[in-house]
Parts: sequence; structure tokens; C-alpha cells
Amino acid sequence: MWVLAGCALRDPLGDATDSQGTASTSDAATTGSPTSDAPPTTSPTTTGPSPTTTGPTGGDPTDSASVGETFCPCSCGEAIVDVRIAPVDVVFVLDKSGSMDNVPGGFWDHDADDLDLDGQSDFDPEQNMPATPEVSRWESLRRVAEGTLNTFDRSLNAGLSLFPSRDATNAFTLEGACPVEVPIEVAIEPNHAQAILEVLPPATGGKLAGGTPASLAIAATVSALAAGDPAHARHIIYVTDGAAQCNGDAPEAFETYDETLHDQVVQALAVDTITSHIIGIEIEDVTSPVVLDGQPDAVNNHDRLNELATQGGAPRSGPEKFFNANTEEQLRAAFEEIVRDALPCTVVLEPPPHFPDTVEIRVNDVDYGKASVTDCAAESGWRYLEPGRSIELCGTACLDFQSAGSLDAQYRCGDSDCC
Repeated sequence: MWVLAGCALRDPLGDATDSQGTASTSDAATTGSPTSDAPPTTSPTTTGPSPTTTGPTGGDPTDSASVGETFCPCSCGEAIVDVRIAPVDVVFVLDKSGSMDNVPGGFWDHDADDLDLDGQSDFDPEQNMPATPEVSRWESLRRVAEGTLNTFDRSLNAGLSLFPSRDATNAFTLEGACPVEVPIEVAIEPNHAQAILEVLPPATGGKLAGGTPASLAIAATVSALAAGDPAHARHIIYVTDGAAQCNGDAPEAFETYDETLHDQVVQALAVDTITSHIIGIEIEDVTSPVVLDGQPDAVNNHDRLNELATQGGAPRSGPEKFFNANTEEQLRAAFEEIVRDALPCTVVLEPPPHFPDTVEIRVNDVDYGKASVTDCAAESGWRYLEPGRSIELCGTACLDFQSAGSLDAQYRCGDSDCC
């Protein structure tokens, strides 16, 4: 979208083309009438939303000219170009099994304030304050998902897949414990935070039911992502507190680890360029016992999630390849790191400015001025990657852009009049 102020735009090559969106300009301003050899004004062909004209200029705002290959503001005005973030499709694949909120096993010390389990807060032991009550893992997950979705609602095309679905029961059958919605619970769309939050079950404690049909949920999610625009970056955020199951005949399906989960993740990356990010909640590095308990036998889920994270294409550095959250704050940090790594901080200025050195950038009502950054790792602001075309936002400018989903590029005038 372009918001133009004050000046007729002339294609320096003489072509009248509308390269993107709609331009509305006025032909005369404080510098007077255009020269006699200027081409006659024409009404542009509009392809975008209705234009907005701003700025203290003279002239007739209905006297318009089309935009050419380079954007050319004159001394009589300026333009603001609304630049959107590149589309990113993300599906949150969340473990809604009974272990996420059953009593008491599904509850955890979400803020790690009672590590010695004496009921007193470890944060300030001299004050003898009681520890905060434990909450269910699902309550923490729901709270973190809500914060993430609201923060990045303007930047993500988001969807939701739950495993098992909301219809699951604690019946020891595949039909009862392992249903998954196909297609996914919430389709992948922009500005979808509220739609997803309306589907997430409330955190009530002891109300969730079912097993861990992770492979079925990933398969449904891959189908939903693959059906979208292949030009979009595509990501899965997979969160679980247990080992994958529900493949085969009951009761073996509950006592056996579902290896097909790994096949789904490998194929998603290789065939559909879908990256899977793996988050575990309180995953211990132990091997499960061989007992009839409704959980996969003889499996080290810590090792399997390490393997899954590597296969998904986004392993962490260090020995632990997946995000292993032992507190709600660690869970929140994992979500934010994954989303920010998925969102770009580079954009292409379109149309390219005629005077690159005069361009100023504003993100989320913060003015970052002209290109001035030399060290993107240490400074906030922006710099050109390709003069007059692609730019990179750095520091807080990058963070603001990822949350806002767009920026304003103010095309200002140079020393000469190009019109």
C-alpha cells in the first residue's frame, strides 16, 4: 500500500505503469506548476485499496499520475509505502492428553519456587512465604500459547491441531482415546489468534482425556500446510509431555512407541519443506518400565525427542536438541524463540526509491530514521542489503517488525528534482 503526499509521480523512463497497489498524488505544490514538457496527467489503473492522500501541499488531489519502475518523489511532497512481512504459515500441534492436567500427575511447579518440596517459596526463604500453588501443564501451555498468538497475530498465518481431539475420552480404545481432527481444528489463516483461543479447552484440572496420537496429528497438519501457498515459509510447533502412541491395535497401541511419528516429520521436511520445532514439557532422561500402564514401554522419550528435533530440521545446539521446558517461563521462551526465528527481518522495498539515502523507516510508531546500522548484531535500526532494494532490520527494529507485521518506508526527496 502506498500513502502519497503532495506531488505528481512521473516515470523517469516515460512509462505510466502501476507496479503495485494504488497511487494518489497531487500535481502542483509549493514549487508551482509542472514544466511545460511534463506528460499530461492520467487516472491510474487501480489494483489495491483506495488511496489516502496526506500532507500540507497545494494543487488538486484528483490530478494523478501513474507510478513507473522507480518511485520518484519531488521536492513538492513525499510518500509512505506500507511494507508487509513475508508470509509465514505456522500450525501449533499441542498435546491435549490426560497427562497434561490430571490430578495430581499433570500438575507441576510451573515457576520453580519450591524445588525442595517443603511448601515454602525458594525465592526468599528468610520471609517464610508459602510457595505458589502448582498448576496443570495444560494451564501453562494454554497461557503461553495465548501470549504468543496475541503478540504475533499480525505476522503469522496460524492454525491449530490438538492431539487427541476435544472429543477424546479415557476409554481404552483407539476410537475413544486417540481421535484427531482431519482437517485440523483451526485452519491456517492470518489474524487467527482469537479463533484458536476459542477452540483451546479451558484449564480446569482433570478435564482433559485421551492418549498421545502424535503421528496422526502431524499427518493432518502436514496435509493442511502442504495445501497452502508453497511460497510461504511453513512450520510446525509440536509440544508434548509424553511419548507417541496410538498406532496399532489396543492395548498394544498404548504400550508401544509410535515410530511413524518420525517418518511423518522426515517426509514433511524432505517433500514439503515443512520445518518441525519440538518442545517437551518436563521430559526426563529415563527409560520407561515394561508394565501395563497405558504408556509406551522401554522407551527413552528424551532420546526420541532429540532424534525428532534433528529430523525436523531445527535442532538446538548442544546435547539437548529439543526445547525441554521445566518451567512456564522456559516454555514461553521456547515459543518466542521459535516464532522469531521463523519470521524474517528483511524486506524488499517495492517500488524501489529513487533516492535510497533519504528513505526513513518507521515500525510500530517508532521512528528508526535513515539507514545507519553497521553491526546488526549490536545495533538497533536498519541497513541496506542491496542499495535501494532490500533492507535488514536490526535489534529492537527487528523485534518490533516481527510483532507489528509491517513497516512504513517514508520515501523522501533528494537534492535534485526528478520529476
